[in-house]
Amino acid sequence: MAKRTRKSEVTVASSEEARKFAKSLQEAFRGRKRSRKEKERLREYLAKFDAEYLRSIARRVMIDIVKGPGPGRADGDKSPPKPLPPSPSRRPGGKRAAGSRRSRTSGSRRRSAKS
Repeated sequence: MAKRTRKSEVTVASSEEARKFAKSLQEAFRGRKRSRKEKERLREYLAKFDAEYLRSIARRVMIDIVKGPGPGRADGDKSPPKPLPPSPSRRPGGKRAAGSRRSRTSGSRRRSAKS
């Protein structure tokens, strides 16, 4: 079972710190196949960092993923985000599709039998 921590004990890295860490990781291991030797090298690389620092980076990454791009987007594009296209209405004028309701003469109402 995971150890519970108080909110005051939880540290979160800044977005800039997380970007720098990810960039250094990519530069160190870019374009290499994931062989056993490379995986061991990655473990040794990560062992250089304090466990709490790695947790703070992981927390920041998760926060940034959930939060999504804001006004200052991650790709560096400073232009405002494009507006979403208007959502199409169901039907023009609120009309129903043909055949969506049973007609009055179909089996929904029984006709009185004439004798």
